Amino acid sequence: MMRFPVCPVVWPGTARLGDSVGFDVDLVNTYSVDKSVRVKLEIDGIVVDVVETTISAGHSAGVLLHWNVPDDFSVGEHTVKIQAWSRDINSDEDAPWNPEDSETGPINVERPKDLLFGKLVPNVDDIVVQGTVVHFDVIVENKNVSPAYNVPIRVLYTYQDPNGEFSDSKGIFERKPRQIDGLGTNITWFEITLTNPGKHYFTLYVNGEIEDEKIITVISNSSVVAWMTCSPEFVSEDVDSVSCRIEVENLDSMPVDIWITDIYFAGGKIYDRTEGDNLIASNPESLTLNPDYSEMFTFTIPINGELQKRVPVDLSDINLGTPIAIQAYLNQLKEPVTYVIEMNPRPVTAGDVAEAMYSGAKWVKDEIVGTFTDVRSIAGGAGATKGLVKFLAKRGIEISSESAGMIFGAFALYVKLWIYVLENPIPGDDPGDNNLIIGD
Repeated sequence: MMRFPVCPVVWPGTARLGDSVGFDVDLVNTYSVDKSVRVKLEIDGIVVDVVETTISAGHSAGVLLHWNVPDDFSVGEHTVKIQAWSRDINSDEDAPWNPEDSETGPINVERPKDLLFGKLVPNVDDIVVQGTVVHFDVIVENKNVSPAYNVPIRVLYTYQDPNGEFSDSKGIFERKPRQIDGLGTNITWFEITLTNPGKHYFTLYVNGEIEDEKIITVISNSSVVAWMTCSPEFVSEDVDSVSCRIEVENLDSMPVDIWITDIYFAGGKIYDRTEGDNLIASNPESLTLNPDYSEMFTFTIPINGELQKRVPVDLSDINLGTPIAIQAYLNQLKEPVTYVIEMNPRPVTAGDVAEAMYSGAKWVKDEIVGTFTDVRSIAGGAGATKGLVKFLAKRGIEISSESAGMIFGAFALYVKLWIYVLENPIPGDDPGDNNLIIGD
């Protein structure tokens, strides 16, 4: 039995880099004589503090030890040990210390919490009707006297449908201000239209830490209640389709006939009930719902070249995990039902390159040269190079066939880029809704 028990009073479980951490223990002298006591604080076996004191026989004393956590210390769990040693109070200076009681425990070392504080401020109460456009101010305060640089600010969005099922979280807002002045504030904003009934969660992260969360409940403003969910929620490069379902419930006292009128993907129309050339089909085409009865529509969206032709964005040139809105309009509802998925850029195929080359060549033929008669020969091989050699020769410029081939290939792609710029002008100053969702 140890005659000098060590009794922890204050034993921190966490410490931050650069902090000074205190450990307070009580020592009890159960000997019949006074004792000199030495107490060591060890972190992972390394002594970081030593305190010596004298404790009378039968008495106790408190000892406070400190650890100054180095700024470059490894983050994670470490072992703390406090060991007591004693000897007679009149011992020689070189007399040995006798080991007494010890206490061992863990401490978790973390990175220091910055002095950045964020909050989400919506312009609505926590309950709104379908179709409400919600404006969020995103406010980040730097309470440090020094500036903060390149601060990542993100808002993640999660949807909970009326059945209680949660969607995956999607990043719908992101900023990285180059500098927030000391004791300064950064204010930005975004808007989002909430159309699905249920709960919508918005979580603000500043510098990787959760700072605020807002929950907005959307209620139906119609006797017909509908919401949409889609799967998979993340469309990676090897995913070739997305399946969606729309659950519809009739709260009216009379039967209603319901059908889907239009469906959009990333802002491009992929279904129109009044037209025949549709990318997808609604199953079923229509529903007759009796009072207090529910049913569902389903449809599958192919992720292919035909989809690309119908949407206004280049799906091979989006960012990793870009949020994409899928919207469906029903005849009984004013606002669409919406679901957000995330999508990686689609891989560019050889067919895409060939189509770009042909388009560029045709543009050269139709808009610049105006003398070639065989567009197919322009789009490939010898015809292209010979045509370019002849065209330049008429204007006093002589080049080899090899050089012509290289010039033509580069020029055709260059022209294709210019076509894209002409057909897709740079947006004006209007920031729109200022969120990352395409097609909402």
